[in-house]
Amino acid sequence: MAEDDPDANLVPQLVESLVLPQAIAMVESCWDPCDPRQSAAVAALAADLFVYVPADTEGMARLLESITATLEAAAAAATVPAWPAAAADAAPLAKAVLHLRFRRAARLLRGAAAFRELLSQQLLLRLCLQTLAARSLAPQARAAAASGGAGGLVMAVARAEAAVLPLPAAWFREGAPPEAGPLLDLLQALARTLESQRADHLQQQQQQQQQQQQGGGGPDRAALARRLGALLSHVGMRQRGETLAQAFGVRL
Repeated sequence: MAEDDPDANLVPQLVESLVLPQAIAMVESCWDPCDPRQSAAVAALAADLFVYVPADTEGMARLLESITATLEAAAAAATVPAWPAAAADAAPLAKAVLHLRFRRAARLLRGAAAFRELLSQQLLLRLCLQTLAARSLAPQARAAAASGGAGGLVMAVARAEAAVLPLPAAWFREGAPPEAGPLLDLLQALARTLESQRADHLQQQQQQQQQQQQGGGGPDRAALARRLGALLSHVGMRQRGETLAQAFGVRL
C-alpha cells in the first residue's frame, strides 16, 4: 500500500475510534483486577492497542489512567487485617476472613504483575512490593511462622511463595529495590527458623529410614529448604538460598 494511500491508516483509525472506547469501558466497568486471568487479558489487549494507537493520544492516556486507578483502588481495599493469631484461631469466622483477604491480595499481586511491560516500574514496585507484599501478604506469613507447630513453617513458606513468585525476577537482577526490604527480612527470618530445625531434620531422616512404610510425622524440611532457597534466589539472594538448601542435603 502506498504511503499516500488514504486507506493506509484505516485500521489504526478504526481501532482508535471503535475498539479503544470499548476497551476503556470494559476496564472501568467490567474488569476484576483480583482475577489474574482477567488482568492478563486486559494487559494483552492494551499491548495490542499500542500497536495501532500512539501512546500519546488522549484515548490511550485514559486507558492507562483507568488501569492504574483500578489497580490502586483494589490494592487499597486488599488490606489484610492485622489480627493476633490467637484471636483468629479462637474465632473460625475471623480465620476465614483472613484466609479470603489473603487470597484476594495474592491474586491481585499476580494480576498487577501482568502489567510490567505497560506501567512504570516505580508504580508497580509501590503497588506490588510496598502495598501488597509488604503490608498484606508478608505479615500473614510471619503470623503463620510464629504460630509454631508442625504446620506453621509449612504455611509460612506457602504464603511467602504467594508473595514472591509473581514478582518479576528482573526487578532483583541489579539488587533488590528498597520496597522489597520487608519481604527480604521475611525470607531471612524463615531461613533462620528452618536452619534452627536442622537437628530435627536429621532425626526425622533416621526415623524414616527405620520406618520407611510409615514415614516421618513432621514436615519435609528438605523440601521446605528447597522451596525457600528458590525464593531467596528469586529475589537475588542465590548464594543464601544455595547455602540453605545444602544444609538440608538438597540442591536448587
